[in-house]
Amino acid sequence: MPQQILHHPPRIPGLPAADAPDESECRSSCQNLAYTDRDINQMTTHVTALERAATDPLTPRPLRDRAAAQATQRRTIIARHEASRPGK
Repeated sequence: MPQQILHHPPRIPGLPAADAPDESECRSSCQNLAYTDRDINQMTTHVTALERAATDPLTPRPLRDRAAAQATQRRTIIARHEASRPGK
């Protein structure tokens, strides 16, 4: 049985119905998300920038904390992607 898509965008009266879920509302552990190798390469580049921001003493503490949390979340996604490759 296929997984149910839980993250449909809210319906606004008068606007056309969206047929696809809004990925920005998905949790990173959602089984319906799929990443290509290109997505993962871009995410890896973004993680490097997030890590730089997380350690920059000129960045305000709340932004450093957010950047560190986002980098950790994306590293988890990257690791899950790498572990799911055939032959691993």
